[in-house]
Amino acid sequence: MASSKLRTLLVFLILFLMTAVPIVSTQYVVNTHYNISEELAESKNEIQLTSQRSNHQIDISPWRITDKWTYDTVFDVAGLIADANLTGASVNSLTGDTLIEVMDIIFADINGTQTLVYELKIEGDFTSGNNGATFPYDGSTVTGRLDIEYLGHDYVRVSDLATVRNEFEVDVTFAPYNLGFSWILQDLGEIQVNNTYWPPREDYDFPLMMGDSWNATYYSETEVTGESDYFDVSGLDSNGTDTTFYQVTQQGAPTEDGNGITYSGCNDAMKISSWNSTGAAGGFKWYCPNSRSYAWNSFQDQSLGLQIDWKLKSYNPTDSQGVSPSSSPGIRQTVVESIPQFDRVRPDTILGTWGNYSSNLGQNPQINTNLQLRWEHEGIIQSLTTASNGSAWTTIDVGHSDDNTTVNDDEGSHGLIIWDPVAKIVGVKTVVFDPLVIGIDLIAKQDGVIVQRNRSGVITILNPDVITVLPGDALQFWLITQNKGTQVSPATQMEVSTPDGSSNQTNVPPLPPLGQATISANWTVPAEQAIGNLTLTFEVDPEELITEDANRSNNLALISIFVGRAPIVNVTVYDEVYTHANATIDASTSYDPDGGEVECDFAIDEDNDEIFDTMVFSENCTLEWSWIDDGEQMVWIYVYDMEGDVALEQVNVTILNQVPWISLSGPESVVADSKITITADDYGDNDSYMEPVSISWPNSMCEEGVTQPTCTFSVFEETNISVLAIATDEDGATTSTTFQVGITNMPPILESVELWIDGVISDNWTVMEDQVVELRATGNDTSLDLPLLVYDWHTDVDLFPEMSIATSGENSIIETAWNTSGTHRIQVELFDDDGVSGGLYNRTINVTNIFPTIPEISPPLPAYEDQEFSLLGSAIDSSSDTESLVLCWDINAEENSDGNGTSWDDCDVVGTVLTYSFAIRGIHVITFHATDDDGASGWQNISVTTINKAPTASITSSFEGDSISIEEGESITFYGNESDDTLFDQANLWMWWDSTCHDGDSDGILVDDIDAEASFATFAFAKPGICTITLHVEDDDGESDSTSMTVEVTEKPLSSALLSSIASGKGIVIGLGIVFIALLLVFIISRRKQEIPGSIAQQQSKQSKAWDLQAPSQGILSHASGAAPMDSYEIELNSIDFQTPAPTAQPAVMPAHQPVAQPVAQPAVMPAHQPVAQPVAQTVVIPTSQHVPAFPPPASAPPIPAQGLPPGWSQEQWLIYGEKWLEEQNQIASTPSRAGKDLSELLDDLDF
Repeated sequence: MASSKLRTLLVFLILFLMTAVPIVSTQYVVNTHYNISEELAESKNEIQLTSQRSNHQIDISPWRITDKWTYDTVFDVAGLIADANLTGASVNSLTGDTLIEVMDIIFADINGTQTLVYELKIEGDFTSGNNGATFPYDGSTVTGRLDIEYLGHDYVRVSDLATVRNEFEVDVTFAPYNLGFSWILQDLGEIQVNNTYWPPREDYDFPLMMGDSWNATYYSETEVTGESDYFDVSGLDSNGTDTTFYQVTQQGAPTEDGNGITYSGCNDAMKISSWNSTGAAGGFKWYCPNSRSYAWNSFQDQSLGLQIDWKLKSYNPTDSQGVSPSSSPGIRQTVVESIPQFDRVRPDTILGTWGNYSSNLGQNPQINTNLQLRWEHEGIIQSLTTASNGSAWTTIDVGHSDDNTTVNDDEGSHGLIIWDPVAKIVGVKTVVFDPLVIGIDLIAKQDGVIVQRNRSGVITILNPDVITVLPGDALQFWLITQNKGTQVSPATQMEVSTPDGSSNQTNVPPLPPLGQATISANWTVPAEQAIGNLTLTFEVDPEELITEDANRSNNLALISIFVGRAPIVNVTVYDEVYTHANATIDASTSYDPDGGEVECDFAIDEDNDEIFDTMVFSENCTLEWSWIDDGEQMVWIYVYDMEGDVALEQVNVTILNQVPWISLSGPESVVADSKITITADDYGDNDSYMEPVSISWPNSMCEEGVTQPTCTFSVFEETNISVLAIATDEDGATTSTTFQVGITNMPPILESVELWIDGVISDNWTVMEDQVVELRATGNDTSLDLPLLVYDWHTDVDLFPEMSIATSGENSIIETAWNTSGTHRIQVELFDDDGVSGGLYNRTINVTNIFPTIPEISPPLPAYEDQEFSLLGSAIDSSSDTESLVLCWDINAEENSDGNGTSWDDCDVVGTVLTYSFAIRGIHVITFHATDDDGASGWQNISVTTINKAPTASITSSFEGDSISIEEGESITFYGNESDDTLFDQANLWMWWDSTCHDGDSDGILVDDIDAEASFATFAFAKPGICTITLHVEDDDGESDSTSMTVEVTEKPLSSALLSSIASGKGIVIGLGIVFIALLLVFIISRRKQEIPGSIAQQQSKQSKAWDLQAPSQGILSHASGAAPMDSYEIELNSIDFQTPAPTAQPAVMPAHQPVAQPVAQPAVMPAHQPVAQPVAQTVVIPTSQHVPAFPPPASAPPIPAQGLPPGWSQEQWLIYGEKWLEEQNQIASTPSRAGKDLSELLDDLDF
């Protein structure tokens, strides 16, 4: 109900603005000055007369573009709130400034006629102020600020200020709690309104004088658009015909109830009162000539209970000098005037007129300026040009058209316009049609009578056409006589006759044309005055002394007065009902003693403050009403009759109290050890107004307190409980109710499962193998069940589903570890003491394998080739992986001996201890690696430095000592097998021999020749002398050594005999024999070069075939399959022709032996092993003592010769090289020796 009333209120506000705010269009301009005595006669039947002459009238004032008016504006909506029946609502008066500005002068087509109109802009912001508006909302009220924004445009006809059209927008907003934030601001409505009038609404009938009255009838059409959440905008369109009665009722400074206006230049203002077609007052306006508009506009609508006042603050005219915005308009600097020859003419008269264009600043007149004369109602438009004096003259036929207003003393009035279309400046003068224009015509203006009634201190201006009074009313009449002639009338008398038959006369002074005199008459209706019509008459020149008065038919005026009675109120109250039940106030038997129907208004007090809150109208004078609070409620009954008389009766209505109601809601059951909230969600008191019902919970310990609509408390035991609530109203009446709740067992709740590592919670469920961690679980249950909770753990439910750990208590902590990597599923289930499960919780954990790590292994000291060294390795891994670790040594990082993986992960030697040697010098990389059961490895590279040992040359022969002495022709075998080197290099030593008694390369230099390449060499010495035999030894790394032995060769004894025989006769034969022997020696030597490596080239060829480089990375040279050891080399030194060698072919000079460059073993580039950082303790594998196998000896060794080992040989050398030595000895034995033959034996063999 409250929301619908609020909607009604808002609609009223909008409708009110639609009808009230078009301000300028309803102005009434009156310029007649008068002075009336306000004293009322004490005598009930005696007439007291006073008179005042006035011939002042005010015509229309033209406006200029940018003229501006500012008005203080007050909206009083108290009556509107009351009529809306909106309980609890109140709105202060809305205040603000209204600004009106002439924006333009434009043309409008009105029923086919081109018409000049003013375009006015009207805008204003009005507010109730903070906390100035209160509206009901959801059983309570909200206080805030009500704001109205208004922006409109009026189009007003220039000739007579009749309203053609107005357009405006209204935005009504409400700011709850005075907050203007967009998210809380309530936009009640944004409305656009267009009003159109036909004919244009003539709210003025110029010129105006005191007592003038007129009726205006027009058809209006209203179109409304916009948006509102509170009412349907589309239903606000309307149309219809309205009639308003206007009268000029007062003259002077604008004053009402002792209040004035801010603008101080309006001492000769005129008050224009208005009534609607039913005779109800519609407000008033004070028109001020100085401001060229109204000074005070008061809009009243009794049916809506609204009143709005606009009071002039300032006027700012344009093109003016000497302006005081708060008191004076100054004077216009440039003036366009319309000056007709006569301002009152008969219809269809030819009227001459001037158009005057002048300046008030002493400047020259506007000459040769084009003007327009516009007599628009007849469609007459003439072009004028000002002459040298700034004026232009023309004539028109005025015609006879009415002006759509109804008056008794003329047929119409129209504005004659002079218009500058360039500067947009107008001049306007009203011309009145009067068919009876004569010299002297005194009239008693019956339609100009002003009647003021004082009833018990309430003063009302009555419509002179309908004067209704009651006995005791004090009446004051203003009676006007006017000279409508064209000549001054003589002084005369006015006689006033009262309804009781008494009369009185007063003087009327001479009156100029259109001058008038006002007579004030006071009369109080006698208390015993009978019901009926009375007549008050007033007559000018009752003695008919003015013979020049050409029309005496209008000298007498009759005023009808109806004396009635106030209605009689008869009321019956049907009460003693409960709140919210209808009580009946029946005043239907009330009646009007003077006849006619009655109607009623019921003013209802709803909150016991003896002030009515709601006004309800009833045609049948019956009210059915309910109250929300008990007690004695007051109602005022206003009974109205058809004359507008009213009678008042006040009654009390007894309303009985109702007990409050209450309804509870809450859960039907809850688990033990939890909180429960019971809510009084439906409660109240049917008979209270804005009084809260008190709720109490006698048997409960409520967290909110014991007087709140909700009660929250804790329950522990598994049982059924009853919750009691009591509602108490402001009268102490109570209502109680209960609510049943069952308390059930609460299943346990597994709230959290956590992983803790080293006392810190871990969000990352990833651990290492064998890492001991804590699994923690926290459950929740009732306080009684909490200590008895049971946690059932499965730490590896997929692999070992049968293995579980159970703990009990409020929470659970277990320690566990996983010895295999991968994903493992943890499962825990929580049970209470009733065996109720809190559900299974599953969580996977990732177990990460720990990579084996290798502690630092220190490299050994550099060792000679074939010298053994030892390395000790160890590995660190998780305890579960320790026993399964595979520990290996990869000897050669460049050879993938197992064909798997890489070249550095071979398992050449298994174990933690490595004893090994390298045969080749260089830096050798050994990799020690450990592999766990997951295939993860850790490794470390150890660089082993092997250095070469230089060979030591040693010469032995069958002779003892370092010097040997032999005879020429003998031969000696020299041995180098006692030369020393490492085992590998020993087998690969390059040995070559140089004799100073032989030029092996025939370069003439006897030294530094390679005379023989073998481990031994046999030299024959054919010539006496000293020979030095040098053994050069060089290993595969190019390191060498040499040693020498001296041989002294002596002559044989037979040498001289031989020489003498040659000199005798047998010399030729001997010579030929020698030649033959020499050739034979050459042949034998050439054969030996084929069978026994006798040349350097052949030796090198055999050497290259006899040794095969099988393992270059290790530098190990082995015998080629089937290759025999190197043969010995024997050379025989011939003593023949030592001086001049025969020019025979020389053996090719072979280059000195260049041993093959052996590649230095380089460490294999191993990837840097980055073991995963292991956060847990590791188990160190301490290697146990292991037997390091020695390199196995050859499968068999040759027997040691009977004479023992060769000189200087060790057992180890014999094991390796003994077989080779025996082969060389066998070759020597099978070679024929020339050492045992002498020259005689040789010669014997040559005999033939």
